[in-house]
Order: sequence, then structure tokens, then C-alpha cells
Amino acid sequence: MYKEVFMGEPCRRRYSRVSSVNLAEVHVLDEEEIADCGIGRTLNISEGGLLLETHFPIETDQFLNLTLAFGD
Repeated sequence: MYKEVFMGEPCRRRYSRVSSVNLAEVHVLDEEEIADCGIGRTLNISEGGLLLETHFPIETDQFLNLTLAFGD
């Protein structure tokens, strides 16, 4: 099994992350209505999630609807 190392310490993540920069259309949902929207980008992806960068804050308890652009 592959173990990532960060700054000399073993990584405790469950899944390995792969660097992957992709455009993302982001809709932040508030009680099933769109509360905010914009464009972001992924920085890395794993089987359990992704690191998403946006120009607006996203709270940990908010739901998102994402459309990701992979490749061309």
C-alpha cells in the first residue's frame, strides 16, 4: 500500500491524493436553493474527496452542487 509522506511524517489520510487542476462550476445550496455560485478549481482529488479553491468562502455545513471539467 502506498503511504504519502508530508514534511518527513507519514500521512494519516485514508486515501492517496492526486494533483489534479480542473475548472469547477460551484453552486452553494441553502435549504435546496442556490445561495451563492461561482467558478473554482480543484487542486487535488482522492477517492474520498477533493481540495477545492474558490473566490468565496464555503462553510463546512453547506451543501454544494459541483460540475467539474476534466480534460478538454
